Amino acid sequence: MLRFASPDRVPPSPTDVSITSSNELANLATTGDVVTLEFTSAEQLLTEGGSASSVVFKTPSSGDIVIPVAPHLGLLYRATFTVGNSGNPTLDGLLSFVLTARDLAGNSVTATTAGSGSVTVGM
Repeated sequence: MLRFASPDRVPPSPTDVSITSSNELANLATTGDVVTLEFTSAEQLLTEGGSASSVVFKTPSSGDIVIPVAPHLGLLYRATFTVGNSGNPTLDGLLSFVLTARDLAGNSVTATTAGSGSVTVGM
């Protein structure tokens, strides 16, 4: 008897989402500090190409920074950016983020500012 696998229709579910800064005070980021959003996925995520997983960082008074998600260790993923880096809009205030995780089957989920930690950008 032949059995066919059913297609994956289940979106990924990011867990253990956290945001930190490389600043001595992990909840503050100033020019030159690296902000890192880190999370775990139960399955491998798409990290390259036009529809790859990404994070949009923003503050209430500034533009958005879209950063691609990169694999870190196993199913641990990261998105990082350097505050004040040329090409990024100036951010000032409490960072929020929107995480879009897309698995290899093309299923996606969007999570808005949920997780541990917070980072305030002060230029």
